[in-house]
Amino acid sequence: MKVTVHKLAEVTGMSPATIDRVLNDRPGVRARTRERVLAAARNLGYRPDAAENSALTPGFDVLLPPADNVFMVRLRDAIVARANAVGVNVRVAHLELSAQAYAEALRRETTSEGVALIAPDHPEVREALRALSQRGVPVFTMISDLPGLPRTGYIGTDNHAAGRLVGQLVSRFLGPDPGPAALFVGTTRYRGHSDRVAGFTAAMGERAPHVEILPTRETLDRDEGCIAALDAALARAPNLSAIYNTGSGSATLAEALEQRGLAAQVILIGHELTEGTRRALISGALDAVIDQNAERQALLAVEALVAAREGRTPDLPPALPPVLILRENLPA
Repeated sequence: MKVTVHKLAEVTGMSPATIDRVLNDRPGVRARTRERVLAAARNLGYRPDAAENSALTPGFDVLLPPADNVFMVRLRDAIVARANAVGVNVRVAHLELSAQAYAEALRRETTSEGVALIAPDHPEVREALRALSQRGVPVFTMISDLPGLPRTGYIGTDNHAAGRLVGQLVSRFLGPDPGPAALFVGTTRYRGHSDRVAGFTAAMGERAPHVEILPTRETLDRDEGCIAALDAALARAPNLSAIYNTGSGSATLAEALEQRGLAAQVILIGHELTEGTRRALISGALDAVIDQNAERQALLAVEALVAAREGRTPDLPPALPPVLILRENLPA
C-alpha cells in the first residue's frame, strides 16, 4: 500500500502541513521535528511523487540569505535554471539572517550530494561546515568566503578588491574640498561585506587620507535601514560627499538623495545591477555599481557541484574580478 502524507501525519502525530514542509525541504520546521518525519518516511518506505522537490531524494543543496534581497532572487533563479538545463536536482532554501539557522540547516540529516551556500562567518556555522566536510560532502562557499575551512572551493568575486575599486573611484570623483564619506554595510555577519569595507578604507587611506570616513552603519540589506543610515549620516555631516553601500538598497538611497536635492552633491556607489540600480544609473543619482554576474556564478556553482559529485576536480577560476558598471557601459 502506498504511504501517503496523511499516513505519515497519523504515524508521527503531526499535521499534514508540517509533513509537507519537511518532505519539500521548506523552512519553518524545528530540527527534531524534521528528523522525526524523515525517519518515519524512511521506515515506512515513503516514495514521493515529485522526487525533484523531496528532502529524501539525492541532490544538491543551496543555502541563500532571505529572498527580500533582489540579487539573491536573481541568483536563485539562475541556479535553478542552470540545474534544470543540465538535469540535476537542486534544492534552494532562503534562510533567515542568523548563524543558528544556517548551522541547523547544515546539521540536518539529508541525502545531500553537495552544498553551495552564502553563510555568515560564525563559529557555529564553521563547525557545522567542518562536520559536513568530514562526512565527505563537497562544500562550496559563494559570494562571501569562509577561508580556513576545508571547503571544496569558493565561487565569487574578490570582495576586498571590489572595495578598493570603489575607494579608487571615490577618491577620483571627489571635489577639491570634500566633506566626509559614509560607509553603509549590509551586515558585518558576512565576511564579504567586511572585506569590502576593509578594501574601501585601505584605498581611501592611501589616495584620500584627508577625507573623514564616518563610522560604518549596518542596514541589514533593508530599504528602511538604508534610509535610517542616510539620515544619520546627514545629521552628522550635512556636507556629506560620498556614500559606499556594500549591500542592497542602493536604488532606494539614490531615490532618497534625489528627493532631498542631494544627488548632485553626494557620490553614491553600490553593488549589483538590478532594474532599480539601472534606473538610478541612468538618472545620474547612482554613479557606479559593482556587479557580480549572478548568471555566471550560478553556472560555475552547478558545474562545480556536479564535478565534485563525480570525483572530478572542479574547474573553478580564482576569485572573479569585480565588474564596474557606469551609465555609459550599461549592458543590454
